[in-house]
Amino acid sequence: MKKSVSHRQIAPLFIASLCVAALSACNSSDKPYQGAESSLPNQVAKPNIMVVNDNGSLILAESGLSLYTFDNDSNNTSTCEGTVDDTTTCVGKWPPLLAADGAQADTQMTLITRSDNTKQWAFKGMPLYHWHQDNAQGDIGGDGINDVWHLARPLPQKTSASNGTASYVGNQTIKTVTSTSSILTAARLDKEQYTLYTFDNDPIGDSACAGECINVWPPLLADAGAIATSPLSITTATNNNQQWAYKGKPLYFFKNDNQAGDINGDEVKDIWHIATQEPAIQRTTGNGRFLSATGQVNVLMSVAASVTEFTATMLDKDGFNLYVFDNDANETSNCAGQCLVNWPAFLASPEDVAIGDYTIFTRTDGNKQWAYDGKPLYFFKNDTTRGDINGDGVINLWHLIAPTVTTSP
Repeated sequence: MKKSVSHRQIAPLFIASLCVAALSACNSSDKPYQGAESSLPNQVAKPNIMVVNDNGSLILAESGLSLYTFDNDSNNTSTCEGTVDDTTTCVGKWPPLLAADGAQADTQMTLITRSDNTKQWAFKGMPLYHWHQDNAQGDIGGDGINDVWHLARPLPQKTSASNGTASYVGNQTIKTVTSTSSILTAARLDKEQYTLYTFDNDPIGDSACAGECINVWPPLLADAGAIATSPLSITTATNNNQQWAYKGKPLYFFKNDNQAGDINGDEVKDIWHIATQEPAIQRTTGNGRFLSATGQVNVLMSVAASVTEFTATMLDKDGFNLYVFDNDANETSNCAGQCLVNWPAFLASPEDVAIGDYTIFTRTDGNKQWAYDGKPLYFFKNDTTRGDINGDGVINLWHLIAPTVTTSP
């Protein structure tokens, strides 16, 4: 499916095309980045992010040429060595984009140090390269070579405020699919700042959305070479889509969100929810509406039913309800031993930060535990299915967290 270029994209595309034309006119070499001394390409300016034809959002050099990443590299380290004029070497085929004196990195466009102590531009730590046979903007001849070289792209999601809470939204153009008669067709859509959602019916690491569901809830798919960092991941769904996921829950857009910032998909049928970065949300099940966790989370579990040995364990607790304990104090847990066996603490993952009404405190055993409005949060060991409420009212000290009801004055 072809995507039209919006008016706001035409001007930068035209300007970048002029830059490439100028380079071609002024440089007798068939490589626009090469000068008379056959030096490696270098620039002071940070690489650009731009929509290029049907290829979607790409990261480009100042020359307008496409940039690539190499799967064999690791964060902040380039494994591509050689000589620029020798195309039997990696550098000869894939000239690295060096950073000229005065280059300034930011959180996205970073700088790494190569083995020869030169500085190279990188995207979030992944080194950036040209393909030696690309000559003009829009050339993508290096994409997919040996299944280890890929077009450099911005991440298709970012965080923003949806309904007043930090949540995941689309970034630039994204990859998705449409479904007709069970045939999936690739598409690219402009979803800048459009809200992302999770689906309660999805198991961890898979998508239950098929057929017409895909057309109503377009999945956020991953491009080849995409690299995820926790709490985001890339999961292979049953339909073979490589789909972005949050805490193991696949991410989707909603077709009835007509503009950036819309949240019309939130709470649809009580099973679709904004992909908020909060560790738990209010969910409605057959047992009522209570605070429950999202996706795979860290839980402080007893080791072999021990009352003294506990370990942080990643578990699927999606939709499992959370409890508070009357004997706790503000951001202080008084649940240990057998109590903790029965009521495993809801722990924060290393990348988690306090958000909204949710804070993180350090237990006396050194583990980091989530609290809601200052109250430490727990699961109940006898809740075996999402939505269970078996722990509510136990010894009149344990309680579910229902929505706050406000009344008009």
